[in-house]
Amino acid sequence: MPYDPKISWEGHLSGLLSGILLAIFIRDRIEFAKKYAWELESYDETKDPFMRHFDEDGNFVEWEEE
Repeated sequence: MPYDPKISWEGHLSGLLSGILLAIFIRDRIEFAKKYAWELESYDETKDPFMRHFDEDGNFVEWEEE
């Protein structure tokens, strides 16, 4: 509640109510960040062609194409 008598408490109340209503109406339309392949639990580093370029110490190993 505002402490200044020049500030309307009705404005704060209407802002609170409109914020709650807006949150209720748009809660199903919120988009969540999509997970990348390496964030999934089924991800296997040994099958990833990019990750095979790194050795066990994390160093990049460049391969010659056959």
